[in-house]
Amino acid sequence: MAVRTQQRAPYRRGNPSQTGPFIPQFPLDLVMLEPNLIIPADDQKLLQCLLDHHGKLTPSPDSQHALSNLNNRICEILDNIIVNPSTFESGQLDHVRSVGSFKLNTWLNGSCISDLACVFRTLPTLEAVQNLANFVRRQLTSNNSPAEHVNSKVELESYGFSVASGDYMVQVLITTTPMNLNRTSPDIHISLTAQKIALASIRHLRWAEENATHTTVKVLIRILKDFRRRFRGFAYMNSWLIDLLAHYVVMNNPSRQPLPLNHAFRRVFHLLASGFLLPSSTGLIDPCEQGNVRLHSLMSLVEQVSIRVCMCTCKSFTLLFYYYLVRVKIIEIIWKKIIKKTGEKESNTLLFISIL
Repeated sequence: MAVRTQQRAPYRRGNPSQTGPFIPQFPLDLVMLEPNLIIPADDQKLLQCLLDHHGKLTPSPDSQHALSNLNNRICEILDNIIVNPSTFESGQLDHVRSVGSFKLNTWLNGSCISDLACVFRTLPTLEAVQNLANFVRRQLTSNNSPAEHVNSKVELESYGFSVASGDYMVQVLITTTPMNLNRTSPDIHISLTAQKIALASIRHLRWAEENATHTTVKVLIRILKDFRRRFRGFAYMNSWLIDLLAHYVVMNNPSRQPLPLNHAFRRVFHLLASGFLLPSSTGLIDPCEQGNVRLHSLMSLVEQVSIRVCMCTCKSFTLLFYYYLVRVKIIEIIWKKIIKKTGEKESNTLLFISIL
């Protein structure tokens, strides 16, 4: 007599509670979905308004000249150390490079700050950074230094040191070569996070010089930085994210031709309001990092959710609607409904407020 045995449950490989693969959601992008919708009549009023606003954000020639002189003077001091290593015995410098908004000419009026990435060939100890700051101070206050730099103030910072002369400041970001990063100690050297940020700024500059040199991209970057300065919801967008976002909305379209400034400006708000930087969205992939890192994933969930960037964009839509940037178009759309039974036609008028 055969005995029926209890069937065993099939073997499950892996963790049964493990979620599936991440599937990014594409936001509503009218430029990519319906390219014909982005060819309205030229809105010269909006374009002129944006250009006028950009003119107010652009630093004056005197400010550019003064900050450029201070930046070049510090570069000259650090380059002399590279050429003559015997003048500085606390460490060896590999190279110095100007980075950031000042180098890309996207800095705002009233924010007179320049960034320098100083790469040590040796490990950048806290003592070596302090000695380097003192060396720069002595060179600036020497008799050979220009008169406007004699009263410069040099202060130590978590990232290195800063040099301030009146309303102008140069931030010197200290780092080392990528091979030495794993050898750093938080008690002896500059923090590892600060060094990685300095190295990343060099990579970002190289990418921007190769891809983001179009005038429309730079104008849009400056306008978005002004929004970040004035609206709290945009404060979580760093400069690198703004650079990539401006490049994306201007250059990434079916025609592969740069969009006009007014179209690109609208597209920025369309994308952000549709959840472009929400946790499940495709977002922007960092071209300077390995592993397809999405930039908005580096922000906390609180910063990504709609109450921060997305809803702030929707509120900005309302402000732009009621104030000065977007011209409201009231389009009268006639919907004709065909009634099958009687064959009659009735028309309904829909007032559609469009900011496309």
